[in-house]
Amino acid sequence: MPRRTKIFFWSILAFAAVIRLANLTTPDIVGDEAHYAMRSLGYFDFIASTNTQTTPIIWFPEPVWWQGRSFHDAPPLVFFVEHIFMRIGGDSPIAVRLPAVLAGLLGVAGIFFLGRRLAGDRVGLVAAAITAVLEAHVWISRTGLLDGFLVPAITFSIYFFLKARERPVNYLWWGFTVGAGLLTKYLFLFMGPVFLIMLMTKDRSAW
Repeated sequence: MPRRTKIFFWSILAFAAVIRLANLTTPDIVGDEAHYAMRSLGYFDFIASTNTQTTPIIWFPEPVWWQGRSFHDAPPLVFFVEHIFMRIGGDSPIAVRLPAVLAGLLGVAGIFFLGRRLAGDRVGLVAAAITAVLEAHVWISRTGLLDGFLVPAITFSIYFFLKARERPVNYLWWGFTVGAGLLTKYLFLFMGPVFLIMLMTKDRSAW
C-alpha cells in the first residue's frame, strides 16, 4: 500500500473512532440494548417475557447443562464478547458499547479493503470515508446490538471470497468470516444465496 494511501486510511479510521467514542455513555441504555447487556453480563439465556416467549431455562423440570448457554433466539458471539468486556470494565455503558465501536472501525476498514479490491485505492478511501460518517453506521457502531458486528462480517466475507479467486487458500479466511457472521446474527444466512450465485456464475472452477 502506498504511503499516501496509508496516511489517508489511518486518518479516516482515527476520525471514525473519534465520532464513535464521543459521549459514548449517552443516551441511556434501553430496549434491546439493555436486554442484550443483561444477558451478556451473566452470559445467561433469559427473557423476562411479556409476549409468552419462553427460554430453555424453564423448559425442563430438571436442570440441563446447556440451558443457560443456548441463546435460542440469537447466536452467542456478541453476547460472549460483551460478557468479556463487562468482566473487565464492569456493567457500564462504555463496556457494553465499546465492542460495537471496535466492530464499527473494523467495518470501516473492511469497506476500504473491499473497495480497494474492486476498484483501487481511491475508491476504497472514498468508500471508507463515507462509511466513517454515515449516520446509520455511526449509530449502529455506538449501540450494543448485534447488527454492528454484521458489517465487518459481511464486508470481509465478500473480500476474502473475491480474493480467493487468485489464491484459493483465502477460502479458509472466507469460511472464518462466514462462521463469524453466522455466530453474530441469523440474518447473515441471507448471504448464502449471494455466494452461491457468485460460485455458479463467476467462480465455477472453485467447485
